[in-house]
Amino acid sequence: MKIKIKNTILVEGQKEVIENAYQGEVIQKKDNIYLSYVDEEERKNVIKIGADSLVLTRFSNPKTKMEFRLGQAPATIITPVGIQELVTETRAFRQGEGLVELDYSLLQNNLKFADYKLEIRFSL
Repeated sequence: MKIKIKNTILVEGQKEVIENAYQGEVIQKKDNIYLSYVDEEERKNVIKIGADSLVLTRFSNPKTKMEFRLGQAPATIITPVGIQELVTETRAFRQGEGLVELDYSLLQNNLKFADYKLEIRFSL
């Protein structure tokens, strides 16, 4: 199954678009959809899509976990300078058949790093 991820990053007037496509699994369990794939760094990733939330878990050491729901949610991200405890602030959460779209910002201590538009496409 093909999973396509497009992330548009907006920082200080600059725009960067990152697009990736992965072979993976799409599993529906009750009201949730799970997308599982291995990224270019050979790390397993699982995206759990619920009715009004999305959780991305990257099984690195230590683990990266980002939660998205309207408003604010926790995010633990591994960076070159170590573990960063951040907050996602989601403004829009849309989903349809084989599609999830998020508009969000990453914050630390109420300071915004960047704005993002995330699009995930998959087949059930």
